[in-house]
Amino acid sequence: MFKGYYKNYITIEYYNKFMKYLFLLLFGISIYSCNTETERIVIVELPQPTVIQAEELSDDIVMSPPLQMKAWKEHFLFFHPGMGKSILFYNNEQRKEVLWGSMGSGPDDFFSPACIYENAKDSIIELFDMNLRKKIVYKCYIEEENTTLTRLEYYSIKSDTISLLGMHRMDNGWHIGFAGVGCNDMFVFMNQKGKELRPTESFGGKPIKEMPNGNFLQLYGWFASYENKFFFAAQPAGYLCCYNISDAGQATKEWEYFLTQPIFDAVTNKWKKENRRGCYDIQVNEEYVFVAFSGETYEEGSKLPQEIIVFSHEGKIIKRLRLNEEFMIGKFSVKEDMIYAYGNGKLISFNWKNAMSL
Repeated sequence: MFKGYYKNYITIEYYNKFMKYLFLLLFGISIYSCNTETERIVIVELPQPTVIQAEELSDDIVMSPPLQMKAWKEHFLFFHPGMGKSILFYNNEQRKEVLWGSMGSGPDDFFSPACIYENAKDSIIELFDMNLRKKIVYKCYIEEENTTLTRLEYYSIKSDTISLLGMHRMDNGWHIGFAGVGCNDMFVFMNQKGKELRPTESFGGKPIKEMPNGNFLQLYGWFASYENKFFFAAQPAGYLCCYNISDAGQATKEWEYFLTQPIFDAVTNKWKKENRRGCYDIQVNEEYVFVAFSGETYEEGSKLPQEIIVFSHEGKIIKRLRLNEEFMIGKFSVKEDMIYAYGNGKLISFNWKNAMSL
């Protein structure tokens, strides 16, 4: 009897020690996981908004909601404005519209034109079509009664198994593609070989662990760059990131974070209705990064942003600007001290430098 009691005592003592060590091990793993997740997903705290008054420039531009907007010399350029056209040139002083391009599969036709690079000084515009898988470089001539785009170069996009949702050309010549499907990283370098562009190295990882591997369709967004700095802003969620793209083609992450907590359903592979919409456009100049931010939930409809968040190139939030109730921002462009924006059929402007001092 005594031996049996002793045997049970040893067994119970061993069991208690084992459970104690197991608890400590699991607790340590959970702490490590939480810390890792906290380090991987950083949600920034937004300051209180500063309400600013914008000026309405026009409410009679005839077009569908554009995919992009650029301030180009005396004109505003709207890309993919609908009506089967590729670009709408709008002269605000003369209130004059000129449409260019056609929908189709011809050499200068497009189905989904996107401006991936523009240089007003040299009159260069580069267009990318993800459906037709091509990039075309144009010389753009704007005269009083005529607008002409002369094709300089044509490139085929050979993306193999990767479906590119977008592309951006850096000032140093590198092309960065957004890998919608077919890659375990969000971004790929597009290497030029003759008259072809092909994906080579990839970077960017997977910002949200609940998302499926090799599928970033739910994080599509918009590009901007200044010199060697590459910026990306996702529209379905407030995800922002910045990379340094060296002349040698090396991508170094400088910062990334979310403006809101991403709420993603891994079962249905969709954003939950509580998720807050993110960034509808991003622009950059030599001083700041400007982001049109929504923050509305999916339950609140498809309301366009009324806010522009201003960051330093290093990712520090400088100012949160909010338009008065009358105006919204679909797409915008920064030119010197002014921001020009288009939303809900209205073209507006305001002085961002003056707004920063409020």
